[in-house]
Amino acid sequence: MFERLDPPEPFRPGPAFHDAVLARGRRIRRRRHRVAGVALSSVVVLAGVVGVAAGWSKHQWEQVRRVEIGAAPKHVDALDGAPFNVLVVGLDGPRPDAPDVVGERTDTMMVVRVQPAAKKVEVVSLPRDLWVAIPGHGESRLNGAFQLGGPQLLIQTVEGTLGVPVDRYLGIDLAGFRDLVDQAGGVRVDFPYPVRAKSSGLDVPSPGCRTLDGLQSLALVRARKDFQWSADGYWHLDLSGDLGRVQRQQTFGRAVLSALGGLGTDPVSRAHLLDLFVDHVTMDSYWTREQLEGLLAFARDLGPDDVSTRTIPVADAVKGQAQVLVPKPEANDVYASLRGDVPDQHPGGAEGPSSDVPAISPC
Repeated sequence: MFERLDPPEPFRPGPAFHDAVLARGRRIRRRRHRVAGVALSSVVVLAGVVGVAAGWSKHQWEQVRRVEIGAAPKHVDALDGAPFNVLVVGLDGPRPDAPDVVGERTDTMMVVRVQPAAKKVEVVSLPRDLWVAIPGHGESRLNGAFQLGGPQLLIQTVEGTLGVPVDRYLGIDLAGFRDLVDQAGGVRVDFPYPVRAKSSGLDVPSPGCRTLDGLQSLALVRARKDFQWSADGYWHLDLSGDLGRVQRQQTFGRAVLSALGGLGTDPVSRAHLLDLFVDHVTMDSYWTREQLEGLLAFARDLGPDDVSTRTIPVADAVKGQAQVLVPKPEANDVYASLRGDVPDQHPGGAEGPSSDVPAISPC
């Protein structure tokens, strides 16, 4: 009775089925990993997606979120071109402890100067509490520019107030960073003293080298005003505030670079990293796939001595009833370096903000 039946046709998923599976996967990941954003060195983010370029499809490239930033900036080429600046912003979404805050906020801002000929990268952190003139809105903290006018107004503020050109923009929603650290097997950090911060959940009860998972890493880099340390049996508050956090983030960023070195070298981890990039990165509309692939390839060949990290020299000030930071005269030297007005004289390594707290370090 079955002689006249045709052989069954094998299932061949078409483009629509493929797109539906990808979309459902992204929705599941967003539900599982929807945590508050954190701040990290942009070099860490680039290292996290090194190796992705080889498997980048046109379909996936078109899914990356884009924003308009105004007039077309200059052409950039990380493999064979002139130096250029990328404004990298770590975005922190609404938190349960701040239900009245709507939308994304800038958790970290930095200008990354890529120097292809010298094979160097200079990362300059911009303090959130830096007092600046925001075009059309008077004076305020630098982190207020994004909330007032998004990436466009933030770029105008950086270019107009600091006199630093911005050639490209990368906004990073680091809700997936916890998963990235876990995939790398954790990050090794040496604590010379016990530390804690109730606001972020940080709790390291004893000194020594520890492997931090994704959740603990988030707690470390987000700790700010209530970061405490103990070297004599008593708890001391880190009074350096945002500057101290920048210092910890830069140190932690170097540890993450080491931990992520082996990721993206096999098809499974490469696909996972690409999904993270698609889900959590926003870039300006002038980026091309070739430019980003060139930047990733450039970052992959950098060594520890090829990357310098520092922040803008600042002093405490009071504006109205707000405690803020104002640039010191030495900040002009940093601005000149980012403009390319002076030869690069900044050596590789970290030159973070000053703090009386003993520094943590990679293991």
